[in-house]
This record gives sequence, C-alpha cells and structure tokens, in this order.
Amino acid sequence: MRLIITLFLFVTPLFCNAAEKPLKTFLLIGQSNMVGKRCQAKQLEEHLKNPQKDVLYFHDKEGWIPIAPGKTEPKGFGPELSFGHEMQKILKEPIGIIKHSIGGTSLGVKWNPKDPKSLYHFTLKRCEKAAKAKNIKIVGIVWVQGGADAKTKAMADAYAENYKNFIAAWSRDLNNDNIALICGRCGTTSKPEQYRAKKPHIDIVRKAQDSLDYKLYTSVDLDDVSLGSDGVHFDTKGMVETGVRYAKAMDALLKKTAKQSK
Repeated sequence: MRLIITLFLFVTPLFCNAAEKPLKTFLLIGQSNMVGKRCQAKQLEEHLKNPQKDVLYFHDKEGWIPIAPGKTEPKGFGPELSFGHEMQKILKEPIGIIKHSIGGTSLGVKWNPKDPKSLYHFTLKRCEKAAKAKNIKIVGIVWVQGGADAKTKAMADAYAENYKNFIAAWSRDLNNDNIALICGRCGTTSKPEQYRAKKPHIDIVRKAQDSLDYKLYTSVDLDDVSLGSDGVHFDTKGMVETGVRYAKAMDALLKKTAKQSK
C-alpha cells in the first residue's frame, strides 16, 4: 500500500474542504518511553494540563481533537504534550499529531515494515484514516525506541540495517522524500547500572541510532533526563523535557528541509 498524504487520495468533500491548507502533522511512534507509563497529569504545569486548541491529535474514535492528557494514552502521556506545545509555538500555526506506541516492542520484529501485520502497517493505516478526516501533510517523525532490540546481540547487530529500511519505508509509503526523522536515543547515564542490566547491548543500538545515513535525521541526547525509580522510564519532568528537546531538534530539521526545497 502506498499512502499519499500530500495529495487528496483520501480527502473528499465529505471530510474536508479541498482548498484547506494541509495541516503540518507529526508522527510519534515507538515503545514505552513514547507511551509514558510513569507520567502523571497532576504533576504537569497548567499549560499542558489543559486542551491545546492549536495542537490537534488524531483519536481513533473521536477524530481530530485538541490534544490533552488522557486523550493520547489511557494512562499517563508521552512527549506529545510538550512536543506539540513547543512545536506549535515555533511554527506559529496549528499542527497535528498522530501517535502509536506499545511498550517492549522491537524494531527488528514488531515494527518491521516487511511484515504486513506489524505495528508499522497498523500505524500506516491510522495515518490513512487521519488523512480521510482532514487534509494533512506528515512532515516529521519522532521515533523513541531501541531498548527491546538491545536485549540480544543478534537484534542489536541488526539494528543499523533495520533502521535504514525503516525510514526508507516511511519515505516511500508517505510519498515524502524530505520527511524529517528525530530519534530519542535510547539509554541513559543517570542510572546506567539499572539500565544496562536490562539492556546489555545498548551501546550497539545507540551507535546505530547515532550513525543513520539519512539526510534529514538527528538523534537527541537524553542521557541526563530524569527517570522514575525503575531506572528505565522517564518521570513526568523528564518526559516533558524530552518533548521540548524533540521540538527543538525537529525545528532545525524543518529549516534544513525548507532550504533544500528552495
């Protein structure tokens, strides 16, 4: 399946005005530190507790709605709240967010584009559904994953090639050769013993994430971000910080994209 977001293959007058300016949309995907299981809405600052009218989130049942805690995840939240807030301030226009993340999922198996039943294809179908409801253009991806592939050396060794194939698949299926990709680099130095005990081959995955050969890509250093008591998952403060860092990194890539398109 080839998903054409920038055209109107999935947009009809029933869903939106064809003359409507495409909503710049970001795809947020990955495993548990994208899910945000350790985060609590009551600990957020007020501007993130309330619905953000200019940051639209695609909800499977409700369609495009203002993003808010409790709408993106049944429990907790990931970086989408602060990322959306910062990204909207940077772009000074409404933005969209499509998200899918499941804890413990690997790039080599669960997100593999070669498997038609993978999370990759599930997410692609969600993008299709979102495009039917609104004229959108997916301009960037935030990828937060890697820990699951660091559990075995075989999966860690395969990460670099799998990662290359992963972004190639998104570029192809979203019909966008200039899609920006941000990676929240897995691993941390704030509680290294706890983390490495669970992900012994993390250095191999991190090296692959730092060295992906793609023109609009950067990995974001999260080593100093605060974690919960398990030493693996970001706490509320840490999750908010990651979203801010992703937005700044995405802004730099979008500016690079704009220069290349001139």
